[in-house]
Amino acid sequence: MLIGAIARPHGVKGDVQVVPFNVGSPHWRPGRLFSVLPKHKASPKDDTVEAGVLETLTVKRVSPGPKGRLVIWFDGISNRSEADAHKGAWLAIAADALGDLADDEFWYHEVAGWRVCTRDNELLGKVVRIVDGATELLEVRPPKGGETYFIPMVDAFIVDFDREESRVIVDPIEGLIP
Repeated sequence: MLIGAIARPHGVKGDVQVVPFNVGSPHWRPGRLFSVLPKHKASPKDDTVEAGVLETLTVKRVSPGPKGRLVIWFDGISNRSEADAHKGAWLAIAADALGDLADDEFWYHEVAGWRVCTRDNELLGKVVRIVDGATELLEVRPPKGGETYFIPMVDAFIVDFDREESRVIVDPIEGLIP
């Protein structure tokens, strides 16, 4: 599961600035082991990573950084040149290390491909992805293809995420769905 990216070196001793996808996550702590993917091997559109031979780094120290970033010193990165070599790399942890989900929780990546239906089971499309931003958006591709559209992930529109049926039940207002 992708959880952040190395932005740039910070100082000369090997510290790096990391852009965390969730700065408040408990996974940003000393002792945590991360897999590192070079920037050309991953995409933020898909927050999952196929297992393989990846470099691993262990967090030695974490502190707040500029612009909502973290400054992290990893065991194995001991100078600015090594830190610069990791610039743009993605950081991931094993999905099973994230802990169990409650019945009403889900991972953003797992809903890709789910059907999007109304309460009356009218098919509106399939989930392409969830866009994480100031407001999370459900990106949907219409059943017959074409341009995707977005549904804000707010209680007014999203009724339920049905894991058993692999569908998202929505209650759209007029004009929301093209």
